[in-house]
Amino acid sequence: MDCEIKIDEIDVQILKTVLSNPRVSFAEIARQCKMSTNAIRMRFKSLEEAGVITGAKLHVSPKILGFGCTASLNIQARVNDEESVYDYLQSIPSVFLCFHWLSKWNFNCVVGLKDTAELADLVEQIKRHSGVIDVQSYIWVEQKNVDFPKNLIIKPTDKPICTTEFLQNETNQKFAFITQPVDNLEYLHYLKESFNMDQTDLRILRILSENASIPFRKIAKQLDISTQSVIRRYSNLKKNLKLFSSTSLNLKKLGYESIIVLFITALPQFETSQVFDKLSQIPNVITLHKCFGSIDILAIAPLTNFKQLFDLKQRVVNTLGVKSIEISMGEPFSSWPLNPFASLFEKLSSEENQ
Repeated sequence: MDCEIKIDEIDVQILKTVLSNPRVSFAEIARQCKMSTNAIRMRFKSLEEAGVITGAKLHVSPKILGFGCTASLNIQARVNDEESVYDYLQSIPSVFLCFHWLSKWNFNCVVGLKDTAELADLVEQIKRHSGVIDVQSYIWVEQKNVDFPKNLIIKPTDKPICTTEFLQNETNQKFAFITQPVDNLEYLHYLKESFNMDQTDLRILRILSENASIPFRKIAKQLDISTQSVIRRYSNLKKNLKLFSSTSLNLKKLGYESIIVLFITALPQFETSQVFDKLSQIPNVITLHKCFGSIDILAIAPLTNFKQLFDLKQRVVNTLGVKSIEISMGEPFSSWPLNPFASLFEKLSSEENQ
């Protein structure tokens, strides 16, 4: 069914609320908006059908899953070899996400590995591809508190949004990002053995991986256990696995035309944490990673027009402690916040009983 809506001030409030707390009830949002619960529920459903809200995701620190080294790779490929390089990257099990950029670096990949030795081997492996010119790597120093939903500027839209347009835009992307399937049970066994999880715990994780905002009473009904038991188990899982959830939005549906990625180096006399904290206060800087390697900080921001590129660049350059920046540009994310390791949970649906 086609769904045509305009985002108004009430919708903006709904989106901001669920971004900050994906498990908030419709009743609570209705209280904040001074509307009926059913009216909020219908608006939320319309936002989902129009592709503005793309789901609720379950996140976990990759280190908890046994990835001692999470890193990003910038890859420079020959223009005529972009498709073959992309297909090659897609075939590598440790590549969980891959983006196509407008810059000297054609692709940026997120990889999960056991240690830095595996990273060095992977970089050399990719460099050997005939279509690859160069590879630049940088390790994520911290793997939590990297997204800043409160920074995302959400405004009412002037033109209607429809489901048909959403599906067409997704289909027409030449290089969609990868979410790698997991081809073995290594990480499932790692979870079970490291955190003493039973089959019920795994089933709860599987259900939440499909819909992180599902009410606990519905999980209890599916598993034929009490709601209190689900709450208790979820509390333990959240503590042990450092779980958190997020509502995901399609940035293009919010009027954003592109994203920019800023590769930032800090002046040696300033601590990276100081620069990081200042950058996290800039509106629309929605993702930040502290890094080790050729850069100190990776920042991501969506843009609605070209002027914002210059404004944002100037704000970053003027941030105390910033030495230099390099910029890449790409299409806005169809689902943000990103969840590179989502496929590790998806595997639970087919393997939980083994």
